[in-house]
Order: sequence, then C-alpha cells, then structure tokens
Amino acid sequence: MLRILGPVEAWADGHWVSPGSPQQRLLLAVLALRPGQVVPIGQLIDAVWGADPPRSGRNGIQVLVTNLRKAVAHRPGMALTRCGEGYRLDADPGAVDAARFRHFVEAARDTDDAESATGLLDAALALWRGPALADAADTLRAAQLRSGLDEERLAAMEDRADALLRGGRPQEAVAQLPGLVADYPLRERLAELLMLALYRCGRQAEALATFRDTRRRLVAELGIEPGPQLQQLHREILAGDVTGPVADPGRVTASTVVSRRSRAVPRQLPAATRYFTARDAELATLTGLLEETVGEPGGVVVGLVSGMAGVGKTALVVHWSHQVAGHFPDGQLYVNLRGFDPSGTRMAPAEAVRLFLPALGVPPKELPASTEAQLGLYRSLTADRRMLVVLDNARDERQVRPLLPASPASLVIVTSRQLLTGLITSMGASLVPLSTLSEAAARELLPGGSAPGGWPARKKPPPTWRACAPACRWP
Repeated sequence: MLRILGPVEAWADGHWVSPGSPQQRLLLAVLALRPGQVVPIGQLIDAVWGADPPRSGRNGIQVLVTNLRKAVAHRPGMALTRCGEGYRLDADPGAVDAARFRHFVEAARDTDDAESATGLLDAALALWRGPALADAADTLRAAQLRSGLDEERLAAMEDRADALLRGGRPQEAVAQLPGLVADYPLRERLAELLMLALYRCGRQAEALATFRDTRRRLVAELGIEPGPQLQQLHREILAGDVTGPVADPGRVTASTVVSRRSRAVPRQLPAATRYFTARDAELATLTGLLEETVGEPGGVVVGLVSGMAGVGKTALVVHWSHQVAGHFPDGQLYVNLRGFDPSGTRMAPAEAVRLFLPALGVPPKELPASTEAQLGLYRSLTADRRMLVVLDNARDERQVRPLLPASPASLVIVTSRQLLTGLITSMGASLVPLSTLSEAAARELLPGGSAPGGWPARKKPPPTWRACAPACRWP
C-alpha cells in the first residue's frame, strides 16, 4: 500500500512509514502515479533535480531506486524493476491511494443515482490527508504534480456539490460551497453551484449577490464577462423561474443543462487492437506528456504522432489512450478527421464539433445555430475539464486548431501523415515520429511470435500485416 495524497508513505510491518529522504519520496510518488508504466530515467532525473541536475544524476537515481526497493520489498503484488532506460513500479491499482481516488471519482461520474455518487465522492475525498506529496522534495515537477492532483480534488468537490443538489440536499451544498468560492473566486462552475444551492434554500438575494461578486472579479482580474451558462442562471433566478431535476424533472432549463453537462463524461475511444507489440519508446514519449497537463496557466498540451500511411499511428495512439484513460476523469473525445480519405471527403471542424457537443451533454436540439457559437460552446465546456482529445488522421493544421480545448489540464493527441510544423512552432506540439517496425518486432506479431500480445499459433495475421514491416514475408 502506498499513499501520496498527503505525506508519501508505504505500509510496512503493520504501520505507515515514510521512505528515506525527500528525494526518495518524490521518486516513489512519480512512479506510483504511473503504475505499470516505464518512466524514462531522464524524466526521473528532471523530477528529482529539475533543470540543474548533478553530473552524477543517473547514479543518484540508481541509489534512490535501490533504497526504494527496500520500501516496497515483500509487498504482495508490488515490485520496482529496471526496464531498459527507465524504471517501472508494478503495483495493484488498489494499492495506491491516488488510483483509488480516481476510481471512486470515475464511478461517481458513471452513475445517475445522486446518493450513490455522493457516497463514492465522500470515499474519494476521504483518502486525502493534506496537500499531495506533502513531504516530497520541492522541485518544479513536484509542484506540477501537486497542482494537477489538487485540480482533480477540486473537481471532485464540485461533483459532490452537484450530487447533493441532484439528491435534494441543497443545505449541505451551501455549507460546503462558500469556502470553495472564496478560495477559487474565478471558477465559474463553483459560482453556478452556489447560486443554485442558495436559490433552492430560499436565499434568492444571496444567490444574486454571488453572481455580482463573481462578475466583478472576472471583469477586474481577467477583463471578461461571465460565461453564457452563468448569465442564463442569473436571469432565471431574477425571474424566479429556476427548475431542475428536483423541482421538475420533465422541464429543461439552463440550470438543468448545467447539471447535465457537468455530469457528462464522454468515452469515445475506439476499441484497441488485440495484438500490439514494441513501440516502447513512443509509448514512453506519449506518457511523458501527462506530466505537462498540470492545469498551470498556458496553452493546451499537444502531441503529434506523424508517419507514413499504414505504419500504425492510430493503433499506437488508441492503445496508449486506453492505458492512460484514468488520468482524464472528465472523459475522452475521439474523431477521425478523414484527412487522407480516398474519396476526398475530409471532415471540417464544424462537423467534428457537432459530434463532440452531444458527447459533452448538449442535446442536439440545443446546439447553437452558427459554427462560431458551437466552437465557442465547445471551448467553454472544456475550459475547466481534464480531458484527452484524439484528433486522428488530420490533413493540416486548419482541421486541428479550432478543435483544441481551452484547458491546460487537457491533452490533445493528433495523428497525421504530414509533419504539421505549424503545430510544433506555434503550439509547442511534441513530435512523436513513427517508422516501420523492425523485422524482429514485426515477427512477434506473426504466428508463434514471442510477444505477450503476439498472434497465437496457427492463426493468420490481419490483411494489413505487411504494412507493419515490409521486410517480413508470410511463409
């Protein structure tokens, strides 16, 4: 058992112990956040020492790992192993409190029962024992990890308030929300929830005062007006015409749409291929992008997987996306932009966003009329979410740019046959070049291959097997 949602601790001999030095605790936390995944040694050096590592950084990591092995030794289902140029912590997901937290939150978002959701979120939030990684080394990467985990905790607290409102318990929501609004005065979803809770408690004047205070802060600090959802809820409260799933389940108003959208968690990833091998370096590069999605001010994180037709770009990205889906509690969006479709019918951003909005909880009959308004609504709905967006088979940057979400906590993965240099130079996209498999790796996919994901004996490969490695020949 490992705990990182507070001081970093491991269960040993019937009690919790704090492993070694602050650097060891940080290293353990970095590995625990990616159980079963290889973390390149360069990323571990960067995490522990930042931009100015010692010349003996690699040896230092090896020493830290040696000591950490003692902390996890003899733990059932847990091992720390060297894998090429990195290390992997093999652990049961239930053995890490952060993984259990994410499991409870995702389960709460998947249920329509408000009481069940409240209970699951209470269980998730009870795992927190203070600031995440509280006693780990204080480096830039540690700060980023703490920020990302704190964002997930705040989103879970918002979900709990939403569940209380859906369950007809506005008084409990009112008890929780004012402190959160004071701590995060520019977060519009918190203001919406507090306004709705106050109104349902018969405190209309206080609900309107919450809107005025939120608007004043947004204008003064960011120079923007409140979003359309908050303004619509304000108008409904002024008119005394706020309904919702408690008061009138059959009526759809702006406040009910806010609640429905806040619970909509898309799961649009296509099925992963059953047989997958190699690509360890590319998978590690993609996984490294997770640590950049920390919710700090700045642009969205973009990864670009580029390679020739049939090389396996989509298979790689979909395989990896399923592995890391748990890191994106607000869902995963996927669209095939058909950039190189033989018919020439590539998908326009306007068509793609009309596929995304219903998945985000917007009923088709409530879609804005203009493309500009639809794209604006898409950015509003994704602004405070942590999502994975896969834009597959992009022809050029014009297909991609309008579909980038506004949240720096989200991650966008683009696949293309073209090297979209504009995304790299202007958006800072990380390039993941993909070439054909080596002959040895390709043979692992053929009958009798040695890879765990290889084809079973006597079973023929799929029709596209030759694209994996032109040098291989079916006997």
